[in-house]
Amino acid sequence: MKDFLSRFATLAKLSLTVLTLFLGLAALPSTASAACTITFDNPQVGDYRSGAFQVTWTDNGDANCATDNVAVQYNSASNDALTFFTIGSALANTGATGVSFDTTSPAGSDGAIEDASDYTLQGDVGGAIVGTVSPFTIDNTAPVINTITTGDADNNGFIDQITLTFTEVLSGMDTSETSTSGLTVVGHAPLANGTWNGASFTFGIDETTDQTDAIPDVSATGSLLKDLAGNTLVDFVATPAIDGAAPAPLSAEIIDHDGDGILDLVSIQFSEVLGGTGAGAGGNIVGADGENGNFDISSLSDFGVITEGNIINDGNKQGDSDSIDLSLVSYNFTPINAKTDVGDLTVVYLTDAASLIEDGLGNVAASFSLDAIATPVLIVDAALPVFLAAAATTDTN
Repeated sequence: MKDFLSRFATLAKLSLTVLTLFLGLAALPSTASAACTITFDNPQVGDYRSGAFQVTWTDNGDANCATDNVAVQYNSASNDALTFFTIGSALANTGATGVSFDTTSPAGSDGAIEDASDYTLQGDVGGAIVGTVSPFTIDNTAPVINTITTGDADNNGFIDQITLTFTEVLSGMDTSETSTSGLTVVGHAPLANGTWNGASFTFGIDETTDQTDAIPDVSATGSLLKDLAGNTLVDFVATPAIDGAAPAPLSAEIIDHDGDGILDLVSIQFSEVLGGTGAGAGGNIVGADGENGNFDISSLSDFGVITEGNIINDGNKQGDSDSIDLSLVSYNFTPINAKTDVGDLTVVYLTDAASLIEDGLGNVAASFSLDAIATPVLIVDAALPVFLAAAATTDTN
């Protein structure tokens, strides 16, 4: 009995010791205080960042924030799987200063920081996550120009604009920047500002003698154009533009081909050589060498009823070898009234999928209307006057 009581007393002491140790451990302060939390101010969800920037945050004001040390960590699911890498550490209540994050320099054991749109930042205090922001984009790649094309905004046959189309995968372009500063077009002066349409930037240039087939060199030095992460356009020199301007009528003339005092041809000079699959090497006009519904020749009174004839787009004015000009399109017609000036003659061309006047790159001419008084060009009288008849006289002697 005495031995039993002795062993019981020993067990009781051991139990008390274990309980004391347990209670003592439970009373120790946690290495991660759930009471202190942070909210990231920079970056925020959806932001774009490049180069180095300061990661900042705001704590919730808990007393533990004065002693909790926050490890700021980053991760890109597409690059880093589930691994987070530490950028730096600071007391939770020093978020206004924060830690510096150089997005071009690997941190910890990370092999490299790659551009991606799925980055996450988190604040870690002894294993407890006390704040997070996700996703945001890291983009250190400068925007690249995919194409440079010319344009003729007023359809008068002379180039007057340039369009830069960018390949920007991660951030997209900063469309708030519209300055053409740093952009040069050989032979032309760029206007001060351009406009954005998606990833394309179009700016005007002064008109010179460059017609719609001109492809001037374009360069950039210190351009202000940039993507949303702040990466500016890389300088480039003497990149020739692509012809994006459609042919347009420069002049038109009426012709009395056989000299009988009745007009029989209107010939339209375009701003560049026409291409496509039309007759000869001329423009692509479906129905060439036959009546074409896209052309219309009319007169209110001067010429009477007009019978429309054939389109000639093989570089000749009358289908023979009197001209070889592949920027020329002519159209036969037969009026009732004899007259060799323009008068109230009107020529209209309506472009559609069935009948196209286009250049070799497929730039399609816009619809136009020509007469003796209207723009874009005037019909010029190229028909010689013809003696038709003499008035009868009476000899009274």
